[in-house]
Amino acid sequence: MSCAMQDSAYAELFSHRATYSGTAPVGEWPALPFADVLHSVGNSHCHVVSTSDGLWGSAGLHNWARLETLAAGTRLLEGLAAVSSDGRVSALDCAGNATLIATLDTACAQSVTSGQFDAGSGALVVGCDSGVYLGTASTAKPSPLVREPSVDGGVIASATWAGYVAAATTQRLHWRRPSGEWWWEWISLAHGDVSTCDGDYDGGAVEGAPVALAFDAGHGSDGGLWIGHAFGLQVLDLTHGALQRFGVYDGPTGLPVANVTSLAVGAAELWVGTARGLARRTSSSGEWRYIAGRRWLPGAAVSAVVSPAGSPAT
Repeated sequence: MSCAMQDSAYAELFSHRATYSGTAPVGEWPALPFADVLHSVGNSHCHVVSTSDGLWGSAGLHNWARLETLAAGTRLLEGLAAVSSDGRVSALDCAGNATLIATLDTACAQSVTSGQFDAGSGALVVGCDSGVYLGTASTAKPSPLVREPSVDGGVIASATWAGYVAAATTQRLHWRRPSGEWWWEWISLAHGDVSTCDGDYDGGAVEGAPVALAFDAGHGSDGGLWIGHAFGLQVLDLTHGALQRFGVYDGPTGLPVANVTSLAVGAAELWVGTARGLARRTSSSGEWRYIAGRRWLPGAAVSAVVSPAGSPAT
């Protein structure tokens, strides 16, 4: 489902059940021509969703149309881009028109797990079973994305912003500074373990296998990286490399519910999709609002959240 909350901030969330748009109460949400949303990307004026019934796009919140121009098996990337099974990486518009901007190894293209296109810088990151692939978009001369050797193993989540790159495997969270230096943090499958990373930083461990990563320009002096997993939420300070936890037992600053499924950074807030509803954190105060129940959402499980800002730098 996709819904806009009755609030000064706007967010959209998509679940496995159906998609709804608007600011009206549940009974007045318009019916849409698809259900079973698997993934979604977009910004304040354009949305593309992947469903069990194919790909759909809309300019705004209404007038959804099936995107016949995109082949079956196309994997959407954050930032309105897509990877086809034959390795074509394309930028998308609201009508689903695809403009080739890069190419990708076919084996990776057929096992894409995550990825992001930063339209501002042209940076591309794609995570797949064979690792993480990086490159720069170009419509004039699309080039192959290159596998990053610093990241070993299959990548389960990835993101990029302003020269930073993050890629998570089941064992480590790898992240790169704009200078090109790579760092990593342990991923502990034992909740509460505080193993340290390899390097000068003693930032603790990521306390679960990441399912969502989102950069936030408004966190700290150099920005932060939000990390969502089954046990809750953490943020990595990109200046010092320290990790801060937001768990369900961490008092008023803690996450209202665990089992994070998706993240989106807005202009002044963080939206967190979970298996039991939606949570919003106001950046200035650190306060949380929990949005769940039939008044707000037709279903509990949230599979993706799209910020209208379309960029963590906004």
